[in-house]
Amino acid sequence: MSSIRFTNDINRGFIADYVNLLAGRGACRIFELEINSRPIASVLGFVMDDNLWLYSSGFDPSWRKYGVMTMLTAEILKWGIGSKLAVVNLSCGKDMGKIRWSPTEVNFFHVLQPAPRSKGKLLLRAYESVDGLRRVAAC
Repeated sequence: MSSIRFTNDINRGFIADYVNLLAGRGACRIFELEINSRPIASVLGFVMDDNLWLYSSGFDPSWRKYGVMTMLTAEILKWGIGSKLAVVNLSCGKDMGKIRWSPTEVNFFHVLQPAPRSKGKLLLRAYESVDGLRRVAAC
């Protein structure tokens, strides 16, 4: 997995908490390509409704010339089809494991994830109301 993204304690803590939260809901997936029982490539993904969101990936550089990320991506897409998912979001950034699929890149500049409890939903609605008023006032 990408070591640069998770060298910071705050980033590492955030992703660990998020993975544990979604794993508890059965919505976290770790896809691995193994050769001789040894992991060669990995992708972290999250299932939201009928969408799979691929988040972070990594591979053993000594296997680069074999296109292991492309092979793993193909297997993930096959799994998504077999699981009747509507969309597989290939994560952000450009790498050979995704470029071969000619994906459409969609940039998100602001995302909110409310807590699953009613208080989280209430706070999200309050935030959206205040944010909407702020945007109207700025016009």
